[in-house]
Parts: sequence; C-alpha cells; structure tokens
Amino acid sequence: IIYLEKSLEAAQALNDRAAEGVSLKLLGNAYSMQQQFDKAIECLLMFFHICQETDDKMSEGTACSALASAYEAKGDRPSSIKYLELFYEIALTTGELTAQREACARLGIIFNSASNFQDSVHYFSKAFEISRSLGDQKAVDMGRVNLGIARGSAKKSTYIKLVNTKLDALLAWKNRRTPLEEVS
Repeated sequence: IIYLEKSLEAAQALNDRAAEGVSLKLLGNAYSMQQQFDKAIECLLMFFHICQETDDKMSEGTACSALASAYEAKGDRPSSIKYLELFYEIALTTGELTAQREACARLGIIFNSASNFQDSVHYFSKAFEISRSLGDQKAVDMGRVNLGIARGSAKKSTYIKLVNTKLDALLAWKNRRTPLEEVS
C-alpha cells in the first residue's frame, strides 16, 4: 500500500489524471483486500469520478464493479446494487457482453440471497442469454443452474401451498407436466 500511495502522489504531482486513476484503482483494490472497505470505497469513488471526467467508459465500468464489491463486502447491499446496475448500463453502452453478463449474474446472486426471486430470475435470465450468445459453455451451464435455482425458489411458496392443500391436483399436474401455475 505504501508504494501505491507513492505512485498516487507522483501521478498527482505530474497532474496525470489517467495515472492518478490507475493508482486510485489499485489502492482501492489493495484496501479491499485488507478489508479496509471505507478507505477502499473512498479511493474507488475518486477513481470513478476521474473516469467520468476523462470519459473513459471502460474504466468507469471497472470502477462500478469494484465499488459494488466493496459495498457488498461492507454490508451495504443497496449501494452495491446501485453500482452493479450502473455497471450494467455502462456495459450496454460499450457493447461489452462479458461485463453485461457479469453484472447480471452478480445482481441475480444479490437478489437471490435477499429472497427477491423475481428480480433474481430476471437478471439470471439475462446472464444466461448473454452466455448463450457468447458460446461460453461453462458460463451457460453455470447460468442454467443459477436460473433454475432462482426459478425454483420463486415458485417454492406456490408448491408448498399445493402440497399442503391440493395434493391430488399436484399429482395430476405431475402426470401432465403443464406449468405449475395452472394447478393453483
């Protein structure tokens, strides 16, 4: 961290905004690794503002992703969601499909862990479709599993209600293989 701080000081002395941004990004990541999340967020926010100033969309997306991770590690889920959604929007404007998939998958995970299954299904669906369009089989398989878990979790209460109240209808559904909504 000492060397990164010296790198930041040198970039500031030279008035080199791009080098200052890189130093802040590296310093923010180092603070995150040390679990000093407030300092990490401070550095990453400065990096984010430099990226906006210099109109560097790719680095702005990187800053949003790093900020989302730091906020999530700190336990600030709303801020993490805010920066992941911004990361996704930036990735849309730059056409970066891998970044779009990453943002959607991470949003799906956050919403799933918060038991917000509808939003989780929404974002996991996007991540799955992007993985398919990229032809990344490993990501497709992971996306399929995540999407299946989210969809199953979203329908869990309906299923439990059916088991407890309409077991005959549930057995009939199982024989027909129609969508679960038709049974309720």
